[in-house]
Amino acid sequence: MTVLDLVAEVNGKKTLVEFKTAATDFERFEVELMDQATAYHLADPEIEQVAVCVLVKTKKPQIRWHFTRRSPDDVIEYLEKVDTVTGAIRAGVFYRRPGKWCRQCEYLPVCTGDQKKTKETLIKITETQ
Repeated sequence: MTVLDLVAEVNGKKTLVEFKTAATDFERFEVELMDQATAYHLADPEIEQVAVCVLVKTKKPQIRWHFTRRSPDDVIEYLEKVDTVTGAIRAGVFYRRPGKWCRQCEYLPVCTGDQKKTKETLIKITETQ
């Protein structure tokens, strides 16, 4: 399930605001390549832009704003990626991408081999034909 942080009008445009906290500000390429922004565009196609609001946790905290948009080509590329990853998962191919995001991932028990936690937290969906 996708949960949007905030949808607001910013400078006259319907904007999805994504709040982030980080030790350093985001690079421009990180915002431009953020799959999450594309998924949000799919969740609400009327969104005209995505604003990533980064609370930079330094001695003197800062708030940095980054604005991005998604083109139809960006959406198509994202959907193709989702299809590829979905196919790999269905085929039992699961590539680990370790990083800070793992602490939020529902598949962490699978990657760490915690079978008990996997059985407790994940369900298996079977397709009926």
